[in-house]
Order: sequence, then C-alpha cells, then structure tokens
Amino acid sequence: CGESAAVAYTFGIAAPMVAAAPPMAAPAGGFFVAPFLGRQVRLIDPLLIGVQAGILRPINERMDWFVQGGGSYNTDVKELSLFVDTGLEFKVGNSGFIGGGVGLWDINNSDDLPNSTSPKQDVSYFIHGGAGLPMKIHNRSAQWFAEARIFDDFTDDISHHNILKLGIRVMH
Repeated sequence: CGESAAVAYTFGIAAPMVAAAPPMAAPAGGFFVAPFLGRQVRLIDPLLIGVQAGILRPINERMDWFVQGGGSYNTDVKELSLFVDTGLEFKVGNSGFIGGGVGLWDINNSDDLPNSTSPKQDVSYFIHGGAGLPMKIHNRSAQWFAEARIFDDFTDDISHHNILKLGIRVMH
C-alpha cells in the first residue's frame, strides 16, 4: 500500500529514590534497667534516687506484660525502699509506650521497724509512659519514662501520698 506511520513516545527516567531513615521502632520485649529520680510525698517531701529493672514479654504486636523490681533511696530520711510490680504496657506509635500496674512498695520496711519512717508495706497502683530517645546507651535502645504512683491505703488522700518518677530505661 505504500503508507508509513511513525510513533513517538517519551520515557521518563526518575532519579533513584533515597530511602528515608526507618522510624525508630519500639523495642520488642526483653530485659531493661532504668535509673530514675523522683519525688515522694508521704509526710515528708524528699528527693528519691533509685533504679528499677525488669522484663517485658510480648502478648501481641502492640502489648507486653512486665514484672519489675527495684529500690528507691529517700535522700531526706536516708532510707531505702524496695518495691516489686507487675503490669501491662501498650506500644504507642513507633517508639512510645503507656502502661500501668500494681505493686508492693516498702517491702523491706514496716511499722514494726524501730527507725522506719514509712507507714508500712503498701499496695500501690501506678501508670507510666515514655518514648524512645534518639541515642543509644552502650549500643542499646534507650527510652525516657515518667511514672506516677499512689497507695491503696491513701486513695482518699492522693495529694499527700504519691510518688512521681522520671528516668531513662535501657533495653537489653
């Protein structure tokens, strides 16, 4: 037939995509150590210095259960309080968490001890939360955390019987 045709098509070639830094993921369970500073309101208002350690175990992708224990040194009356807790923690976003639980505070003290300023061994309830820090400590993930604790015998007088803590949790 003697006819001809031409087709023109332009191919676009984009520059290679540069992958964004992956979001910091929340640690998936494991052992943790968490030094903290805090304030205790219980007849006195001292600075607390302490450490807690525990273990997180996953229930599912967004929830862990944990057990933790530790000690808190009351800088005013020079007294050590030992505690043990258990609770649930939920992952929030890429690196945050919020949780709560129940524990025993002052398990080493009681009214029967001659120099104890603590009222007695107390059941306590607490909430805590925090998020990942952009740094690592000894190549371990680190998170800041805050915790508020009240005591079962004093739920009618929370303003005079509470503990507030702030610290860094290092995951192992």
